[in-house]
Amino acid sequence: MPTSIDTMTSACAWRTMLVAALFACVTASARGAEPVVIDAAGKQPRVAIGADKTVHVLYGVGPSLKIRSSHDGGATYGPAVEIGKVTGLMLGMRRGPQLAAGDGVLVAAGIGATGDILSWYSGDAGKTWAGAITINDKPRVAREGLFSLAAGTRGSAWATWLDLRDTKAQIYASRTSDGGKKWSPNVLVYRSPDGTVCECCQPMVAADAGGDVAFMWRNLIGGARDMYVRSSTDEVKTMAAPMKLGSGTWQLNACPMDGGGISVSDHRIETAWRREGTVFMTSLDEPTKEAQLGAGKNSAVAIAGKAVVRVWQAGDDIQMKRGNQAAASIGKGSYPTIAAVPGGDGAVVVAWEAADGVRALLIE
Repeated sequence: MPTSIDTMTSACAWRTMLVAALFACVTASARGAEPVVIDAAGKQPRVAIGADKTVHVLYGVGPSLKIRSSHDGGATYGPAVEIGKVTGLMLGMRRGPQLAAGDGVLVAAGIGATGDILSWYSGDAGKTWAGAITINDKPRVAREGLFSLAAGTRGSAWATWLDLRDTKAQIYASRTSDGGKKWSPNVLVYRSPDGTVCECCQPMVAADAGGDVAFMWRNLIGGARDMYVRSSTDEVKTMAAPMKLGSGTWQLNACPMDGGGISVSDHRIETAWRREGTVFMTSLDEPTKEAQLGAGKNSAVAIAGKAVVRVWQAGDDIQMKRGNQAAASIGKGSYPTIAAVPGGDGAVVVAWEAADGVRALLIE
C-alpha cells in the first residue's frame, strides 16, 4: 500500500486552517467592528448609554469638556459638542470627567482650583447643556478630584467621591432626583475605623432603574488596601453593611491609584478590581469568592443582558472577558471604560485612551 504522507500533510494543513479560521472567528466576535477615533487630543474618556440607546463618549481636551454621541449604537458619532471650558479641570490618572445617562445625560468634573465637583445636565440627548452646579455641599472637600456618577431610577443619578471635610478621606455621596438641576445634602457612605480610606483611589458608584445602588472603594484598615462594597435596594434609604471583596489582602504602604469597576442590575452586583499586579472579579452574592482575570490594572465591568463583560489594562493592551469566554485583546491604550446597551443581549461599547486619542468600540 502506498505511503500516505501527502494525505497526512493535506489533513494537517486542513486542521491548521480550521483552527486558524476558528481563532479568527472568535477574535472577530470579541472585537466587533473597528474602533472609532473620537478625538485625537482627548483624554480620560467615559462612556454611557441612555434609555433611548444613544451612546455618549465624554472626554477632556485641555480645559474643555467635550462629548460625542452616536444614534446608531456606536457605529458612527456626530460632531463634538463642547459642554464648557473649565479652569483647573482635573484630567489624568482617573481624575477625568464623569458621565451618567438615563432619561437625560449628566456630566461632572473635578476642579482643582476650587476643590469642588461641578455638574452639567442635558435633556435633549447631549445637544445642549445647562450648569454648572456644585455637587459637594461644603467647599474644597472634593479636592482629590476622584469621584464617579451613575444613573438610577427615572430622572435620578448618584455621585460619590473621596471627601476631605474631616481632613482625612472618607466616602460621601449625593443624589439628584430631577436630572441634575439640584443635588441633595451630602451623606456619609463610609468612614474608615482607622481614620481614612485609601487616599488616591477612585471610588465608584453603580445604580439601576429599580432602585439598586452600590458603592465601591479601596479601604485602608491595618495597612491593608482592600476593596469594599456597600449596597442598597431602596435608593439608599437603608444600606447593607460594608463587605470586603475577595479572599486575599494587600498590605501596601502607598496608594495604587486604582479604584476598579462595579455594575448593578436587578439586585445583581458584579465587580472587577486590582490586588498587587493582578485584576480579579467578584460577584457580590459570594463576595469572598474571587477569580483572576489576569495581570493588569484600571478595570471596568458591565452587566449586559445575561452576560458580564469586564475590561482592563494589561501593559498597553486593552483586554476584554465576556462571561466564561477567554480574555481577548481589543486594542492598545489605557483607562478603559464600558457601558452595556440597554435591552441588548451582551452588546457593549468600550472607550479608552489610546496613543492617537480617545477610541470607542461597539462589541456585539
